[in-house]
Amino acid sequence: HAKNAVRMVTDSVAGGGIKLMLNIDWRTLGIDDIGVAADWQDHVVRMWEAYAESIEFQADARRLRTFSELFALATRTDFVDGETISVIEMKPGVGAFQTCLNMIDVDRLSNPQYVPDTPAIRGGIERAVNGEPFAYYIRNGPPHDAGLNTAQFTWQKVPRMTGWGRPIVNHTMDHERPEQTRGVSEFASAIRPFRMLEEYQESELSTAITQSAFAAVIKTELDWTNAAQVLGGQAANLGEGNNKMVDLMTAAMSVAADYHKERNITFRGGKIPHLMPNEELDVLRSTHPNSNFEAFEAAFIRHLAAGLGIEAHELAKNYADVNYSAARSALLAVWRTYKARRHR
Repeated sequence: HAKNAVRMVTDSVAGGGIKLMLNIDWRTLGIDDIGVAADWQDHVVRMWEAYAESIEFQADARRLRTFSELFALATRTDFVDGETISVIEMKPGVGAFQTCLNMIDVDRLSNPQYVPDTPAIRGGIERAVNGEPFAYYIRNGPPHDAGLNTAQFTWQKVPRMTGWGRPIVNHTMDHERPEQTRGVSEFASAIRPFRMLEEYQESELSTAITQSAFAAVIKTELDWTNAAQVLGGQAANLGEGNNKMVDLMTAAMSVAADYHKERNITFRGGKIPHLMPNEELDVLRSTHPNSNFEAFEAAFIRHLAAGLGIEAHELAKNYADVNYSAARSALLAVWRTYKARRHR
């Protein structure tokens, strides 16, 4: 369900790609001829497509993703981690394009040398007295990188913008408090319920498997007094005889096991079981899955969907109990959240 929630948000917010819908204010730009404005607008759109969606991946500093894929990655990171961070870099590419975006793992943003938070530096962000961020401390490597790489133990201080005001670091998150420094994951309120639902599903499955593995049990009416008379001699010969009850139980199980092994008792093999005196064959009737399991799971998923801001029936991929009116109302309600994420 968690994976499906991330996929739903990414598909709804980022979609299949980003298209530049340019509509310039040609009068403000000082263009007198509307035909010239249209030609210039068409030229900009074509140049953007050549830069952002080309096979050279010029928008990505790592040369791995198009701009649309970068936007989808930022959407996933924002939903899972609660924030995204990227650095605008200059890197020679194809043609005249050099500006590119370097997406940074949010775990790399931290205080240098593991120093505790101070009024000036919190969560890897250095702030002015009024709270304005002006520098970010980014590790040179992932904090949990395996091997002998020492880059994770060094930090680089990156200013927020240049001296003339051009942004360098883009740090986006949904501010829930006025002085909030770092983002909060959408899964923060759903991690524990997700884990509880997973444990409940595994418990139901494990119980059903256990009951299906034992189709029948053999019950005996032989009490311990008679068993002691029948097995007393054998029990006395087992072990050192320090604990008569343990010796008696061991002897009883040993005799019963040998008896059943010799007669090859089967349940569906067609043979008639030969049981010991005072024994009976009791067939188990499975009580799992629980008849209330589906209703309980549906109620749990509704709570999870409400916390994540998505549709419950879409999260569970279950449209059996949803009519057109309910589905449309849910879609209209959740689309406001998707639009807000798209314009964040």
